[in-house]
Amino acid sequence: MKPITNLAIAIFILITVMHLMRLVFGWEVTLNGLVIPMWVSVMALLIAGALAYFLWRETYIQIAFALSAQRDFVAGDHQHPLHFGFLSHT
Repeated sequence: MKPITNLAIAIFILITVMHLMRLVFGWEVTLNGLVIPMWVSVMALLIAGALAYFLWRETYIQIAFALSAQRDFVAGDHQHPLHFGFLSHT
């Protein structure tokens, strides 16, 4: 996992938690005299949470694939991890 990926996941989780806290505690946010409605936090929570989850999931799948390929190679199956038998030229 790349460090920038970890940072992005952490930022998205932080944004999600802050919007969740705003909803739970009823914090009012005012920008330049304009009160931001709570539905904005609901949308931000859903979007940031989904981005954090899908980024984490994509990274987890890549790690699982790499570990699986490494395990197969060590076990004696010395084919390339992306080798498909039906594409071989025999």
